[in-house]
Formats: sequence, C-alpha cells, structure tokens
Amino acid sequence: MNDVISKTYITARPTEAYGSSAVKVCGLQNYSLYKTFDCGQCFRFEPSRAVDGAFEGVAHGRFLRVYQDTPDDMTLLDCSMEEYENIWRRFFSIDKDWDGIKADIERRSPVLCDAAAKAGVRNFTKGLQVELQSYG
Repeated sequence: MNDVISKTYITARPTEAYGSSAVKVCGLQNYSLYKTFDCGQCFRFEPSRAVDGAFEGVAHGRFLRVYQDTPDDMTLLDCSMEEYENIWRRFFSIDKDWDGIKADIERRSPVLCDAAAKAGVRNFTKGLQVELQSYG
C-alpha cells in the first residue's frame, strides 16, 4: 500500500469553538468522520450528546470531541496544536495519501475496489493493545 505522506495542502490552525480552544484542520479530501467512526473498527468514539453532529471518545489516554464542519474541514475541540501534532494528526492518519491508496486498491483488486467505492477506506492509528483486542 501507498503510505506516502504527500498532503501538503492540509493545514491546521488554533481557533475557538463552543467556548474552548480548538484546532481546525482544513483541506481534507475523501475524509468522513461519520464513516470512520461508523466503520465497525472504532469502539471508543460515539456521537456526542453535548455537540450536535460531533463525536467524542478517548484514545491514547486523551478525551476528544471532534466534528466535521464541511467535507473538507474538521474541528477538534478542547485541543491544543501541540496535542493535535503529537496525538490526533497520526491517530486520524491525516497525512496519508488516501487518493493514492484508493488508486492502488483499484489497480490490485476489483473486489476491493468495489468495497472501497461503496464504503470507503478507513484507517486510524490504534495502540497495540487495542489492535490485539480488535483482531486477536
């Protein structure tokens, strides 16, 4: 698979939302928080009761509430730039070239191509313990 980090057009900047510090990530393409959290492999994030359209949960020992503003932007609430860079950027696989990965899937397998077209490709970085619990 293609793990090239090539999304230089994605930007993250500090902002405020819902009265708290936040990080807004702009320039996402082919990225859906709903499909990511609804894929069946994410057990610790659920729809938020506090913010309509957001998801909340715990990963890497940190609580996060996140929502997708537009198809190309998402906002991470109660999050600093340092926390985004050290935890959430990798967790959400923000820098992966998803278009390249989808093209690679299409080239390799018609069956996987059909699945990727219908459900999309979802990935986030989990800890080893969660990986073992998920697939062991």
